[in-house]
Amino acid sequence: RYDMEPIYRDGHYKKCRDSLHDIITNCKGFESSSLSYMYTYGCGWCNNVDVSDLDLRTDDEFYSSCNNLSSFREYIRKYPSGKHRTEANLNIMILQYKSCKTIADFQKFIKDFPNSNLLPRAQAALDNLIHIENDRKARIARQDNAIVACKTIDDVIALFNKEKANSIDISKCSTRAFELASCKGDYQRIVTIFGSSSTGGVKAKAKLDEIRKKGINKIKWILGISIPLLIIIIVFLIWGI
Repeated sequence: RYDMEPIYRDGHYKKCRDSLHDIITNCKGFESSSLSYMYTYGCGWCNNVDVSDLDLRTDDEFYSSCNNLSSFREYIRKYPSGKHRTEANLNIMILQYKSCKTIADFQKFIKDFPNSNLLPRAQAALDNLIHIENDRKARIARQDNAIVACKTIDDVIALFNKEKANSIDISKCSTRAFELASCKGDYQRIVTIFGSSSTGGVKAKAKLDEIRKKGINKIKWILGISIPLLIIIIVFLIWGI
């Protein structure tokens, strides 16, 4: 029977590790070596005992296997007083800093490591991202006001061409253009300029399809009336002669 006490399970003592190794390798019914790829750390199933989570690595062995943020954090969790605790925490700090991409990331780093020597760099990066975000919000507000102020489709198109380089919202422009459209030509321009996949473009395309269907139905109606009349005229002319 396996002793599953933490101090034994984690393999702190070589004597325990060697004993467990002998038990596993000499046990009757041990799995074939061809299945060794299924054993996480050289362990197998014995007498239906699940030992898949058995980690026999020592403090040094576990630390030497760490190569990313999650593995260093797992080392600290597993060995909170381990001999490599200082180095592991340093690596966690560096890797967490390198993984920062957003405002929230840098804010979390500053909160987690208030005494880090990387704090000035993190704060500078955070300030820059906040400045960029504020500029983005101000630009969007200015563009939104300009879109609402457009009175004709030409106004919307001119604004879109002017602000395209500043990432103006094509969805908002195409929607405003559709709101101002009044004829088939307007809808065609919306699809051409803003694309059939834009919000306004989808609506304009649907409107064009509706106009086309109405045109076809009108032609059918005309033909439905004119053909019988034509037949009557032809018959009249023939009989008249």
